Amino acid sequence: MGEAASAVRGTTGAAAVVTVPPMARLRALADRLRGAEPTVVDGALAAVLVVVEVGGAFLIGRYTDEPSLTAAGALLLLAGTVPVTWRRRAPVVVWAIVGVATGAYGIAELPDPVFVGAFVSLYTVVARTPPRLSVPIGVLTTVLWLAGTASSGDSDLNDYYASVVLAGLAGALGVLARALQREREEEAHRAVAEERARLARELHDVVAHAVSMVVVQAEAGAAAGPPGRVEEAFDAVADTGRTALTELRRLLGVLRTPGEAGPRVPQPGVAQLGPLVDSVRRAGLPVELEVAGADRPLPPGVDLSAYRIVQEALTNSVKHAGPARASVRVRCGERAVEVEVVDDGQGPRPGHRPGHGLAGMRERTTLLGGELDAGPAPGGGFAVRARLPLEP
Repeated sequence: MGEAASAVRGTTGAAAVVTVPPMARLRALADRLRGAEPTVVDGALAAVLVVVEVGGAFLIGRYTDEPSLTAAGALLLLAGTVPVTWRRRAPVVVWAIVGVATGAYGIAELPDPVFVGAFVSLYTVVARTPPRLSVPIGVLTTVLWLAGTASSGDSDLNDYYASVVLAGLAGALGVLARALQREREEEAHRAVAEERARLARELHDVVAHAVSMVVVQAEAGAAAGPPGRVEEAFDAVADTGRTALTELRRLLGVLRTPGEAGPRVPQPGVAQLGPLVDSVRRAGLPVELEVAGADRPLPPGVDLSAYRIVQEALTNSVKHAGPARASVRVRCGERAVEVEVVDDGQGPRPGHRPGHGLAGMRERTTLLGGELDAGPAPGGGFAVRARLPLEP
């Protein structure tokens, strides 16, 4: 306790102040701006441009030898800045309106403004339109800026240089923005693809287990004999089918579009191993279950993976073990969850090609940084052992 207090308090006893790096603040601000309504954000930007351009022109006209800003000139400046509010909705239209207003202002005898609105509109066109449109617009804008510089009559080489540099800077920033947006979209597509692959593995686990149970239970029911045994066997088939449908609805519900409503149930975990083992027992495979240390919550990924590994291992036992018994032991320790599923059956037939189940178990374990060992047990039968770390 004393060490913790000394770590967060200085020698004067005052609480230490946690500082956030400037880049982290900028990233957080950028994330908030991306999530805000575009028109609101661009409206605020337009308001800043109005202050810069109108205020700048007024001060130049008042404190220099430049002509004073007139009401008509102020209106032209407003026409060259306010449309920036809709720059992301109609970038080309905004560029055209801002360009016309900026050109009209430049021709008139008025104080030289900053013309930031024209710069922003050109940047937006390059950032949000395809090259076949943005490149001609960029070239045309540069030519018009150079022509406006030449028409002023008192321009030197630096003025022409500034026009080219500003046009090039707007274009470069636009290209950079397009590249960053493309990268974000590719990352989003990769995330969607990875999620769909994960769902495919989930569906495989659910369907493979449920179908195996249904087949075994149906075969047992057909040979059960007495009416009571037949009813019990087919009740087990119905229970397994309902469980499979619930799982399928849960997984397919993730693929619904945002506007669709769908029931969501919690992901299965170690706490649901009891019902899973009961369904396997009803399928005809005696199973012994032992769970230790599961009195505290597990990380969702580890909890789900432990359940799926047990589910897949028992499914393989039902398929390949023949007349056999199985045991499931799950130990939830401080640093890892250890899973062991062992049967004393005959195991897969010689020449049997492993399916997706074993590969899925290995992939789940690897993604969590764990270890998995699956193969013939020393005393006969088949064993699956996995260690899933609780911390990466």
